[in-house]
Amino acid sequence: MTIKPVWLLFLTLLVSSETLAQRNAPPDAPFILEHSYWIQPGQTARFIELLNRNKMPLLRREITEGRILWMRMTRPRLRSSDSSQPDLRLTIAWRDSVVAWDDVDPSRFVSALYNDPQTQSREEVEREGLILRRSDMPVQEVMISRE
Repeated sequence: MTIKPVWLLFLTLLVSSETLAQRNAPPDAPFILEHSYWIQPGQTARFIELLNRNKMPLLRREITEGRILWMRMTRPRLRSSDSSQPDLRLTIAWRDSVVAWDDVDPSRFVSALYNDPQTQSREEVEREGLILRRSDMPVQEVMISRE
């Protein structure tokens, strides 16, 4: 299948307009990132366990500092045979785009939050090893009228 130049131009403009809309958001607007994870079969519970034990405390600390406004984790209630469906989504609303993309590393809290940083590090490697595929996508919330 070949893509005709007109469609290619249309797709380019569509992607560019979405990117522009996100970039042209007010500087103080929340910047929402959706992290989608495809996990090795049968390992989703272990992944969530490790995520809750090792990654969430770091992210919660970012909330207490005001860098993250809110987080939400979702997973499908029913499983589909469609391989494009992720096993887990973690959505994070950062205070703004500057904070979302700065180089401040959340691991700066490791020594304060964990009694055994070596175990935390080893479990992080294990958690990352359970991921088959990951996608990080900036998203926008759209308000729906009640009418």
